[in-house]
Amino acid sequence: MKLWSKEQGGAALRIGALTALALSAALVTGCSLQPAAADDTNGAQEAPQTKIVRIEKVGKTKIGEPLEQVADVLASVQIDVFAKTSAEVEAVLKKRGDWVEAGETIVQLKQDDALLALESAELGLRSAQRTFATGDQEIANQKLQMKNQIARMEQQAKDLEENYNLMLNEFELGNVTQRELDQTKTNLTLLQSDLDLLKKQEAAMDAKLTMEQYEIQLKQAQLQYEQAERQMENYNIKAPISGLLTELPLEVAMTTQPGTKALQVVKTDPLKVKAELTQSAADAVRGKTELTFYVPGVTEAASGTVAFLSPVMNAATKSYTLELEVPNKDNKLMPGMKAQVLLSEEEDQVVVAVPTSSIVREGSENYVFVLKGDTVERRQVKLGRINETMQEVLSGVSEGEDLVISGQHQLNDQEKVQLAQ
Repeated sequence: MKLWSKEQGGAALRIGALTALALSAALVTGCSLQPAAADDTNGAQEAPQTKIVRIEKVGKTKIGEPLEQVADVLASVQIDVFAKTSAEVEAVLKKRGDWVEAGETIVQLKQDDALLALESAELGLRSAQRTFATGDQEIANQKLQMKNQIARMEQQAKDLEENYNLMLNEFELGNVTQRELDQTKTNLTLLQSDLDLLKKQEAAMDAKLTMEQYEIQLKQAQLQYEQAERQMENYNIKAPISGLLTELPLEVAMTTQPGTKALQVVKTDPLKVKAELTQSAADAVRGKTELTFYVPGVTEAASGTVAFLSPVMNAATKSYTLELEVPNKDNKLMPGMKAQVLLSEEEDQVVVAVPTSSIVREGSENYVFVLKGDTVERRQVKLGRINETMQEVLSGVSEGEDLVISGQHQLNDQEKVQLAQ
């Protein structure tokens, strides 16, 4: 029989003790893990936590600088004057760049032929006036002459008829031949025919010979005289309006023809400021009645009245025409200058805007979240201009509303939230 030594017995006891200790530890560990699993299950069944967001008030900010557009300064009225007659230039009384008044003579043409025509027309008028003044007496004289002529012819016819009757008696006695008798008869017939014609002429003259013909003659003479006077006006070329004389191509000794350009006058008060706008620029000013403009280095900013804004795009220039009417009493502005038109004012640049980071973008649509109480509202917004981190909001939110600026990408409409501390 093999006997255990004392050392072997001690080693066996130590191994058994270690084994028992390991089993006890395993049991303790198993017991402690079981309740933890139960705790995780309970946590998954609890309600989700309220989302935390940050907000700020919707405000206004300067989104950019005022929009400007280059424009042309133009005369409000421009009139070209042309010669109306053929004549030699006798005098040029003004020079280009001078201010002229309406009706002022600028160029004089030689009037020799026109003066002769006027004198002739004047003489004709005087003659017609005298004839008209004595027209009644002239008519009476002509009628009297006709009556006297008829009376003489009637007497001749009577005498010839008596002579024919005497010849008829003598013919029966054989003292007058048949030929002589026939000739007298023929003469009497012709004379009576002429007398009848003269009486008809008298009747026609009574109906025709009135003062109306003298009135017509006088009127014709008056018209010829007036025409000659107007022709005289063509020899003095005048300014049609008050304004600036911008063109004057005629010189002394030159000969004009009808249609020759003589001068050009432009009206400089008011002036016209004209610009061609893009679609967006036209939209920016549509509905406005006044716009600010200035000419760099010449004038300070001033207002002009919107006289015209094209409702449709010009197919050739792909632009919209804008015209301003601008007062210019001091004549500081001149046609041909370049102006800057302010399509928007400083105050137009201060707009409702939100941080670009607060915008939730879904395809072509844009949204923000606004806090109402403890609930957020999902708002669709229409966006405008952008300036660095801020973007203009044209519609969707108003100044003073509480805008969610953090956590908005995990939110839903009408969801309750908690503000960050």
